[in-house]
Amino acid sequence: MKCKSFLFFLMLFAVLPLKTTAQLPTASSSADPVWYYIQVQGGSDGRSNLVFTADNDGVRVFGKSVLLSGNASEIDKQLWRFEQNGSNYTIFNKATGKKLTTSFNSSKGISVATLNATASTTWQFINNSNYFNLKASAAPSGGNASAIYTHQANNYDSRNFVIMLESSTYNNTENSRFRFVLYQDFEIELSDEDKSVWYIISNAKPGYQNKGITDIVDRGNPNVKFSLEELTSGNKNQQWKAVKKNADTNDKRVNFINRETGRIIRTHSVFNDPFNFIQFTENQNESNGWTTRYLGEGQFEVFGMENDGVTRYLNASSMAANQSDLYIEDASKDTGFAWQFTKANLSGLNPISSENNHIYVKDKQIFVDGTDNYTIRTVHGIAAVQNKPLPTGIYFVTVNGKTTKILIH
Repeated sequence: MKCKSFLFFLMLFAVLPLKTTAQLPTASSSADPVWYYIQVQGGSDGRSNLVFTADNDGVRVFGKSVLLSGNASEIDKQLWRFEQNGSNYTIFNKATGKKLTTSFNSSKGISVATLNATASTTWQFINNSNYFNLKASAAPSGGNASAIYTHQANNYDSRNFVIMLESSTYNNTENSRFRFVLYQDFEIELSDEDKSVWYIISNAKPGYQNKGITDIVDRGNPNVKFSLEELTSGNKNQQWKAVKKNADTNDKRVNFINRETGRIIRTHSVFNDPFNFIQFTENQNESNGWTTRYLGEGQFEVFGMENDGVTRYLNASSMAANQSDLYIEDASKDTGFAWQFTKANLSGLNPISSENNHIYVKDKQIFVDGTDNYTIRTVHGIAAVQNKPLPTGIYFVTVNGKTTKILIH
């Protein structure tokens, strides 16, 4: 894997362990779809975190890495929705509109997951160690009658990472355990002379999500100008807008400008072993601008080129660390290199319209007017309890298939 230079972001708080639990997907319809990745826990042979992916012919299904392409048609091959009937689900692929089913591959002697427009196969999801086994309603003709559980294959015997079907013998292996990851298509809205869109910028690393990038220039530390600090209501030092670096439509670089101080997060850093500390400027021309790259699940990489010509990545780290983190390409999600942008006005008592519904926060509780049919999930896809105060953090509220990101602080 390719390694690059990196830029450290000062972080003064200890990392806390994150506990996860298996969550069933939200059932939806073609009219109001809710899309998910189906992701394997995975183990050896490069199978970790691969997701169900429709092949180009729209028939076969493989386990592949999450696509970070800007091409929606490619991303759609990895997205799935679920129609529910009792404890059974019918699974649809977004790109093809076809249903997930099974067939017997006689040349390889295995049953595999395939796609078909008229298939009658349904699926049950059996909780297994914070993941699920996906159990088909029936084995395909010609195949082993007990091979009804999905399994992420490796490249052994030219299986080429197909999603194959195995018996219950493999149920407890990490390559037969899957989870459902809610897909969120995020864009960072830019500000200009006519409007300002303010964001809280938090990190996706476990233990860091409830802390925001904060301008602390005035505290007098010679190196540390920005810090990750606990989110506080109405703190304008934690609010940022993204402004284009220049007028070139093909140039995607932006500068991040603080709401309280007007200071800009500069791409040029100061080195103080083992960290590179980011600095500030008040002149847009003194920053080379930042580029954001979407990783999925509401997370972005943020990187810029310094004056020495080296590209460095914004990273959350602790002063307790005795060495720098290593950036690994295509493996930065849920690490200190992954950042989340939440609009600063998506909290408090101001209601957010979602067609005929209003979503608002009061006393740390999320309310949805006009319906009881909604879900609340954390940034890691874990269902949150409704009708009760929630811990500080970012939440996704889904009403009628439409999802709104909410900040509670």
